[in-house]
Amino acid sequence: MVGFNISIQLTLSVMKIKTRYTWKNSIKKYTAQPLKFFKATTLNDLRQIIIEAEQNHVRVRAVGSGHSFSEVAISNGYLVDISRLRKIDDNIPSFIKDPSQKTLVQVQAGITVQRFNKMMVRRHLCVVNMGGIDEQTLAGAISTGTHGTGKDLPAFHGMVMSIVLVTSGGKVFRIEPNDGITNKAIYAEEGVDDLIQDDQKFNSVLVGLGCFGIVYSLILKLEQMYWLEETKKASTWAVVREALVDGTLFTEKGDPTSANDSDARKNNRVKLRSVMFQVNPYVIGKDQRCTVVRHWLLKKEPKRNLWDMTRNWASYFGGSLPFTFAIVWLCAKFFPRGLPGMISFSLKSLWDVRYVNKGYKVLYQGAEFVKKRAYDCEYAFDFNSKDYITAIEEIFKVVIQLRMNYRRYQSAPIGFRFVKGSGAYLSADYGKDVCYIDLPFVRGTPGADEMLDIYQDILLKYDGRPHWGKIHNRMYGKPASLKSLYPAVLTWQKEFRAFNSAGTFSNNFSDRLQLGEL
Repeated sequence: MVGFNISIQLTLSVMKIKTRYTWKNSIKKYTAQPLKFFKATTLNDLRQIIIEAEQNHVRVRAVGSGHSFSEVAISNGYLVDISRLRKIDDNIPSFIKDPSQKTLVQVQAGITVQRFNKMMVRRHLCVVNMGGIDEQTLAGAISTGTHGTGKDLPAFHGMVMSIVLVTSGGKVFRIEPNDGITNKAIYAEEGVDDLIQDDQKFNSVLVGLGCFGIVYSLILKLEQMYWLEETKKASTWAVVREALVDGTLFTEKGDPTSANDSDARKNNRVKLRSVMFQVNPYVIGKDQRCTVVRHWLLKKEPKRNLWDMTRNWASYFGGSLPFTFAIVWLCAKFFPRGLPGMISFSLKSLWDVRYVNKGYKVLYQGAEFVKKRAYDCEYAFDFNSKDYITAIEEIFKVVIQLRMNYRRYQSAPIGFRFVKGSGAYLSADYGKDVCYIDLPFVRGTPGADEMLDIYQDILLKYDGRPHWGKIHNRMYGKPASLKSLYPAVLTWQKEFRAFNSAGTFSNNFSDRLQLGEL
């Protein structure tokens, strides 16, 4: 096999080890002071770290860019930074059943989504789906259930076909479903101890929260590069609610302005590929303002003018400038009564007639600077039950009560996205298509943590499942809720115990959820 050869790690890099180091997540809400902090550069580094940790009876946790708002990456044992593991294999492995598949890519797990996307342009390939930003590592995004939007599209982990995992004893396994992409009859791979083709193990490790070992590499199935057209248009909650109930939000009929589109535009559209929207929880005038985002799949690369090539400049660049966060923070801190109007203004600033680009560039939503200074809880609901509508309308009422009684304010619009179900046991989309409700706050908003607790209690009441990379503290110490919400969690736990018999990959996060004790 040619490429980053798993066993023969020919590199001049040397693993760095620090014994006095403070690690922080991207929003600096959570910190860890591990016994040792490693910057791994090879597969053998990962082996040796795990063997040493087990000899010393300490825990091991892998981290990447730290783009998680929960405690999922926190550990006080050994912390392993995998960000230097970012190579992409130049060839499809020879053991693949169908070597002619040109959309398969083998890549080390520490590469960021951003870097990976740029590298894939050279191969004319594109991710199927992704979240609104791209600073996460592949391993982090996949292991925590990062999704994106598209009612008929899988979440990010839906692209994974094969996983190379370094686990207890420094053992290395390639893990796939029963009918995996590897031809078992001809399989031979230096540096890997065994090939495991087993649905139960694959669906456990896939969204494994780092509890099974350290993911070294992945084989992903992408798509040939495609072009998307994005529209961001104004609406109201009343209109969007009706379109959710009758399903027209996900059809061309759900866009009342599409009749005004030019014939040339319409003729290049294949279908409406995905929808998401944001809503102001406060009524301004007579309505709750919404901004609805639609992505249209195009037949071919279109002719574009300057305005087609760029998003709304005010919102795109405004969300990337430091003073934008400062203005919102000052308002939240000292002038909270202005937040409802500011949210309405921010939604209006998103409106955009047309933006056309390669798929991954459209999926990236920007506002990076603000998003690094915000945090949220996000829960998923069975799309077909429409319980998410009941849940969010109860939250709307609570938002008003908190404003009237305690002068506590929501400081950002509430987001809705839709994803196809998956087989990953501990993913929020396990076994059913889902609607995600995202409730963000600008960091420093007075009462934000208390409001998130109240929101979570409502979302859990309607059987919402948490996104593990976001705030989900109301799940701590509630094993009955975990078993109720995740019907396959006991199967996941069985595999967790098998891979983690010495407790090496348990952590603060798994302890608080009581994983392994159900």
